[in-house]
Amino acid sequence: MFKDREGNLWSGSQFGLVKFHSLGFTAYYGQDGLYNNLQIVAEDKNRNIVTGGWDEGVQKLVDGRFVRIPMPALPKSGISWWIYPGCGKDSKGNLYICMESYCSLVWDGKQLSHDATLPVTSSFCFYEDTVKRVKYYDGTNLGLLKQHGPSGGYNFIEIIPGNKGGRVVSMEQDNASRMLLGGFKGISFLKGDQVSHLPSREFPFKHSANAMAKDHRGNIWIGNTEGLWLYDMKQFRKIPNPWFNDLVVSLCTIDSSQLFIGGLYGIGFLDLKTFYQHDSANIRFFNKDNGFTGNECQQNAVCYDSRGMLWVVTTDNLLRIDPSLIPHAGSAPQAYIEKISLLDETMKSVPLVTSTVLNGYLDLSFTEHNLRFDFTAPVFRGPTFVRFRYQLEGQDETWSQPTRERYVVYTNLAPGKYIFKVIACNDAGLWSAAPACFEIVIHPAFWQTWWFRVIIPLVIAGFFFRRGFQFMSRRKKSMQQKLESEKKIAELQLLSIRNQIDPHFTFNAMNSIASVILKEDKEKAYRFFVKLSNLIRQVLVSDDKVTRTLAEELVFVQNYLEIEKLRFRDSFQFNIDIVQPVDLNQEVPKMVIQTYAENALKHGLLNKSDGAGQLVITIREEGGKLHIMIEDNGVGRVQARKLGSESTGKGMMILNFYYDFFDRYNEHKIHHEVADLYNEQNQPAGTRVTVVIPSGFRYKITAHERNKKH
Repeated sequence: MFKDREGNLWSGSQFGLVKFHSLGFTAYYGQDGLYNNLQIVAEDKNRNIVTGGWDEGVQKLVDGRFVRIPMPALPKSGISWWIYPGCGKDSKGNLYICMESYCSLVWDGKQLSHDATLPVTSSFCFYEDTVKRVKYYDGTNLGLLKQHGPSGGYNFIEIIPGNKGGRVVSMEQDNASRMLLGGFKGISFLKGDQVSHLPSREFPFKHSANAMAKDHRGNIWIGNTEGLWLYDMKQFRKIPNPWFNDLVVSLCTIDSSQLFIGGLYGIGFLDLKTFYQHDSANIRFFNKDNGFTGNECQQNAVCYDSRGMLWVVTTDNLLRIDPSLIPHAGSAPQAYIEKISLLDETMKSVPLVTSTVLNGYLDLSFTEHNLRFDFTAPVFRGPTFVRFRYQLEGQDETWSQPTRERYVVYTNLAPGKYIFKVIACNDAGLWSAAPACFEIVIHPAFWQTWWFRVIIPLVIAGFFFRRGFQFMSRRKKSMQQKLESEKKIAELQLLSIRNQIDPHFTFNAMNSIASVILKEDKEKAYRFFVKLSNLIRQVLVSDDKVTRTLAEELVFVQNYLEIEKLRFRDSFQFNIDIVQPVDLNQEVPKMVIQTYAENALKHGLLNKSDGAGQLVITIREEGGKLHIMIEDNGVGRVQARKLGSESTGKGMMILNFYYDFFDRYNEHKIHHEVADLYNEQNQPAGTRVTVVIPSGFRYKITAHERNKKH
């Protein structure tokens, strides 16, 4: 038999090699008389260990077995012995056991009874301030129950931890006589009868506190779903540790030396002396791999007794732990590089076994740039807890995050010198004092050398200088052609402005509105003055553009047609129908709808004698294209020419110019056609204009862009 440097005991036997776990763990199960679903564990005034099951009652440990304690009579029907997590002890040694559907039970070491002085309520936890002689029963269904003095007298304070809902499940008093009240969703302070919730300006802590423990310095340790925290009157500080970065369900201080931590996957012991001297969270972690035989710990079900034993309730047993027999942190493990492999084109690993590898040095060619490093660390107490950090100097700027993986792959390494380093830590968080190192040199190909990199840029620069001179000559010629095109576009923009709202239309519209004013219809006149001003504003704002969004075009047409209705005394009606879905943010040629609508009005609808003109504008998307249809029930084009309708033709001329320019910059062309409509007697019955704009249409050039190009 022998003991290794980690404190493990090894023995040879007829069945092979045996490793013994620590003798500090003793487990109790059902065969020891233990109830199922334990919720509490505590030591009474007679130094007996007392436990309680969820719905089975209370028992104590006698000569290695657990025996039932007689329960008092239930006060009324419909109540069960549902014992909840949380058990407190007052200054006289009496135990307060929490009930879910009734009040607290009191065990005085001889018998179990109800606390007759308490109101009927249910309680989660208990705390006694021996200086102020105040008892706190928390988590009640009435709020915080506060008892003053030995003769009783209660008052209730409504407490919702963090003001976020739920009951208080943990409490401790800090050095400023403030009660910390923790729940599953937040924390609150209580001083006197004044309640303040976190987060606050002083303490921006927004997490929960389902477990608390006060150490010998008066600092309070907190467990929640984020892990382990420390409150030292100045701040709430997270204690990083790979074993407790999730739910911590129970905490307990062991004298002034250690803090017990119960979690979902195991337990830990934090060395308080080392923590306060070196600010180092040295936590020894135990689970089923190294001695802790329980499952996850129960909520706040832990007790450190007067004999120096720690009792921990888990979901499947009760554990007695002797802290003096818990293995020490041991020595920091030494990491080793086991193997270095090349990865071929298929990323298959090819181990390298040469004399240079064995000597800690490796020469590689530029084609051997995909490498795999395998490493290990001989840790026997808890091999599954080993974590590694590595760094490839020359490639990585910092060390990697801790990982369980025992290999790492680097691909496409550039030629150069590298040093691979790796360290390991054990279950106590002790890292290797020195890393295992390996040096690697990847030699460059000739085209990766410095002289090749100097000559080639000079040759390339000469080539591009010649090509650049030729390109600039052609570009100068092309620029002249572009300037001519842009000049035509600018002229089109000016013509568009003049055509959009001509003085004749503006004056006629204003005269029509003036007639409304004379009729004392001021509200109607004001409404159409606003529409006219909006129309003019739209023109001026977009004077440097030849396109605009479909939404802007429709708003412009709407305002224009409503003013024309006023001007011509409602001699026609119009409707704009948008067949969804349609992207109103897509760009269209400016005035593409207004110009056709104006033609329909002037040449078709205003020539009707019956005053029943109808103009319908339909917008839809079909086959990835935008379809615009402008249809009127006017006299038709032939009759309009006979009537001699006044028109300069500028609007259609501008649109034709637009189409020509747009088609230059788009692979798919804009399609437009005009068709005459006929009734059943084959008489002219209006005109239909159809415009199809392809998807992806875009062309925009502003005055700023023209100046930039010039």
